[in-house]
Amino acid sequence: MPHKLAPFTALTTLLTLALLSSLVSGAGAEPLETDRPSQALTPKTVGSGRVQVETGVVYQHFHDGADQTSVSTVLRVGLSEHSEIRVESGPLNYQSSGASTNTAIAYKQQLGDDPDFSVLVGLQVPIGHLQGKHSLEPEVVVLGGFDLTDHLEADLNLGASLPMDEMTGHRFGQFFGAFDLQYEFTDGWKLYGELFGTTPVGLGEKGVLGMDGGFMVQLNDNWQVDFGAIRGLSPQTLDWGATAGVSARF
Repeated sequence: MPHKLAPFTALTTLLTLALLSSLVSGAGAEPLETDRPSQALTPKTVGSGRVQVETGVVYQHFHDGADQTSVSTVLRVGLSEHSEIRVESGPLNYQSSGASTNTAIAYKQQLGDDPDFSVLVGLQVPIGHLQGKHSLEPEVVVLGGFDLTDHLEADLNLGASLPMDEMTGHRFGQFFGAFDLQYEFTDGWKLYGELFGTTPVGLGEKGVLGMDGGFMVQLNDNWQVDFGAIRGLSPQTLDWGATAGVSARF
């Protein structure tokens, strides 16, 4: 098993590079729009020919006393001004439990920009190992973004997926959603708060509900760091957690 400090060492290196890069201006670029640190994905795309990497460490403490540290990494590639490919790769993810997550591949198409509106179609691919999950898992998500005031904006995600019950071999429906508010209280600094949840259908299991919040700092047009806290609101999910990450656009 990798050493438990490995995720924090990698993130510290990335944060150091991000802070150094803040000395270099990326003037003229569109504002950086990231999928992290909240659960809600942005409806905006990265732009034609642009590549964006978003990575971060998440620490989770569960109600039974167990804990877990993981690193998630997302690669977003702009196909056009209003479309992108998004890859969240299992082999790039480390979990202190010793299991890596499946690879998620998705296509996002932005359909409107006032308000922002996109559709994301994705597929969980069983690459790597995640506690016996070996089936493809399709999903579709509707993404909305709304400018409420000059400094306050909201993102809303509503989605559905078809995971497989590994015990029975049957697929079941699963609905999920997230709603966040972001407030830019000074140039480049944002506070965020969010409510998110997932509800399985047909399994007789209860859904999970959680909330998170924190802040994001845009160092320049192409680099951002973020810090947040997570709180589970149902016994089926984590008790509490914390996250820190960095995003870069090239």
